[in-house]
Amino acid sequence: VMAKLLVDSFSIPICLLNGAVGGTTIGQHQMDPSNPENLSTIYGRLLYRVRKAEYENSIRAILYFQGESDGPFATRHDTLFQKLHQNWINDYPGFKKLYVIQVRSGCGGPSIQLRDVQRRFEDSLVNCKVVSANGLNSHDGCHYGFDNGYKQLGIQMAALIGRDFYGSLRKNIDPPNIKSCHYSNAKKTEITLEMKNAFDDLYVDSLFHQLFKIEGDANVSITKGELVDNKIVLQ
Repeated sequence: VMAKLLVDSFSIPICLLNGAVGGTTIGQHQMDPSNPENLSTIYGRLLYRVRKAEYENSIRAILYFQGESDGPFATRHDTLFQKLHQNWINDYPGFKKLYVIQVRSGCGGPSIQLRDVQRRFEDSLVNCKVVSANGLNSHDGCHYGFDNGYKQLGIQMAALIGRDFYGSLRKNIDPPNIKSCHYSNAKKTEITLEMKNAFDDLYVDSLFHQLFKIEGDANVSITKGELVDNKIVLQ
């Protein structure tokens, strides 16, 4: 979907090399330092194919969607992803942009801490854009349907890549990301979230507040949410 939209929009040929393997941990994606092209590794198989095609200096973007299988191991995921990113820089020196799709709750039990680690990659890695999968409604707890799932993700990725590489001028295509949060009433029963992209238009479903949770006190829960002046206000 992503590639077709880009080809149709810009009439530029696109090559996609798929190195994905389902149900894998971040550890399984690491490079073998003694043999980077080790064909028994996920990293090595992709690198081997890229080098055989003589594309190692022509890779422009890397799309990465993984993390569910790392469950509660947020620190490990962070450490090994930073290592993986550095290996990509060394082996694909021409790549300009990394797109990380942040996983959502579901099978594998990725913790909220792990998902926050992924959210922060955009701040810690200079060429990274984090994309949220939380708004893809066709989710069965593990995988996505095509409509309102993988197709919608392809549309979102095409919009971002169209802007970053082909000069498309689009608004409201960056995933919402929180700049800050604060209590907004004296009783401390209301929290206001301010977004990094303050001028993007936010849209929410009627029960969107159910996607939020409070960590640290099992007796506190989110009961209501609304959009006020492009800010999210939770009760």
